[in-house]
Amino acid sequence: MIMIATALMALATVVVAPRRLDAVGPVHVRYRRRADDDSVGEMIDSVCVMRKDELETMIESLFARERALRAADRVDEARAIGLHKFICISELRSRRF
Repeated sequence: MIMIATALMALATVVVAPRRLDAVGPVHVRYRRRADDDSVGEMIDSVCVMRKDELETMIESLFARERALRAADRVDEARAIGLHKFICISELRSRRF
């Protein structure tokens, strides 16, 4: 279980872009391995401005959607939803520290 959590956190450092504080407020610094995947960038941008309760609601709905897609044997779509869910979870965890 610890190895899975460690692997997920390692993946989070690759997927989720760090933010730094500027004079005006948080500034989004983006670096990604796959520049052609714009949906991930848009997801990161939208997640960064969500409140904690919005993130929790989003995670619950993405979890339900991913489970339904896997049950319908639509694995590729479920993986995309799972990536978005993981981004939300990573952002929520980063705000707790």
